[in-house]
Amino acid sequence: MENKLRDLIQKAQEGNKDALLMLIEQFMPLINKYKRKLNCDGSETDLLIRFIEIAKSEKTVSITTEKQLIKYVETCIKNEYIRLSKNQNKVQKSELLILDNDMPDNRDVYDKIGIKTTVRKALNQLTSLQREIIIRSVINNEKEKDIASDLNISQQAVSKAKNKALEKMKKFFNGRL
Repeated sequence: MENKLRDLIQKAQEGNKDALLMLIEQFMPLINKYKRKLNCDGSETDLLIRFIEIAKSEKTVSITTEKQLIKYVETCIKNEYIRLSKNQNKVQKSELLILDNDMPDNRDVYDKIGIKTTVRKALNQLTSLQREIIIRSVINNEKEKDIASDLNISQQAVSKAKNKALEKMKKFFNGRL
């Protein structure tokens, strides 16, 4: 048992795909844990790629005990999660800052980011039609008549979707306060 993990890693480094699949299966709970924490598309793939790089790295050969090997892999995966999380936060912050031209200048940047993140979460609760109508009517100040014309629906349908969306958002915000 002591050398089982080490043997699998050695076989994976020699090109044995079955050994690599067994390693992935063994560490999948750890990968899934960090994938859920990241909660973004592609995070599982990024973590799996990093795991394969770790398994095939020369550093793993020099580790003598299974306990040290497990700890090394766990630390590397955690570090990859931290790196991906920081990148995700940078992208999210820059997207939010780009979207925000209407907020007062006297607010702190972090307040803006927090507000926009909450608004984005509220918008994600809506259907795609409701989201488009809210963005266009409330954020971009477009007239319901123009939105209706562009979407080939009645102004009444736009108004109804807008009111339902606003009600959903109101419930979302009330639940967060």
